[in-house]
Amino acid sequence: MYDAVRLASGQVKDAAAWQAEVQRGVERLRAALPETDGDWRQDVGVMQRHHAALAAAAAPAQAALARIADEAEASLAQVEAREAALTAQVSGPVQRARLADARLARLHGDLADRRAALANTEDEAAQLEQEAEEARGELEARGSGLTDATPVLRCRAAIERLQGDLKRLDVRTGVLQAQLHQAERRRARGLAA
Repeated sequence: MYDAVRLASGQVKDAAAWQAEVQRGVERLRAALPETDGDWRQDVGVMQRHHAALAAAAAPAQAALARIADEAEASLAQVEAREAALTAQVSGPVQRARLADARLARLHGDLADRRAALANTEDEAAQLEQEAEEARGELEARGSGLTDATPVLRCRAAIERLQGDLKRLDVRTGVLQAQLHQAERRRARGLAA
């Protein structure tokens, strides 16, 4: 009956293996029990002696199992406490790393924008310089054919204005390059920290 209860409750996963184990145990019990002449009182006396021995052995076994369960619970509590402490220790650096990653992504975006602006400014400066060269060439061609000095003076004034514009563009380009360099240095210091 006990076997049927264990099978029904789901404690035994493989019913055939359990039945084989029960049969093997029954054979060992039959072999260990002495043959009696059919006197059931003698069997009851033997059973009572075995019951007393089993009861005496059960108390220390239950105490040992209770001690093992207490130790397991204490160990589990220690593991949970250590896990909580480690989580608390690691959460701060993990949060700082996430913030640093987000800041680094923003800085990369800013750097890309500034590089694009610098490239555009350099393109504009090159285009203006080319236009100035063309204007100089035209002015020189016109100036050599003219005998009047007024057009030459106008051309020189125009050239000087263009040269001034080129200098201003060179200054703007230098300022942008300096800003870009500073941003790269800040980013490098941020990565190093």
